[in-house]
Amino acid sequence: MRGKYVALVFYSLDFSLVCPTELLAIDHRIEQFRERDCEVVGISVDSHHSHRAWRRTPVEGGIGPIRFPLVAELSKRITRDYGVLVSDSVALRATFLLDREGVVRHEVVNDPDVGRNVEDTLRTPDALRHVETITSTAWLGSW
Repeated sequence: MRGKYVALVFYSLDFSLVCPTELLAIDHRIEQFRERDCEVVGISVDSHHSHRAWRRTPVEGGIGPIRFPLVAELSKRITRDYGVLVSDSVALRATFLLDREGVVRHEVVNDPDVGRNVEDTLRTPDALRHVETITSTAWLGSW
């Protein structure tokens, strides 16, 4: 996905209580992410079978046909590499925004009981784009 911003959205488990509300809130705003040249990818330690079942379950108990991919991360390598694996079993609620070159530019990690702010996730690509348009590498070098 080089050339686009990417929001990696880690969540604990399929069929949990808070996760569907977050993922559905993101899905309701997916066109706004895409207008900002930002792709969203959900990641949990569930299997692709669990993801498929969750997507096939109506919103009353599942997430329905959301419009962004879910990564089945059974190896827990990605979750571990991003530092959001808890007790070697589930991911924290975390969002990492990667810039157009794949560099992490923003991260928010929440306790499992605290949901993420979709508005802030949506605002962050705007902030990065703004900085890209008004700065140069010389300005960044002054930090």
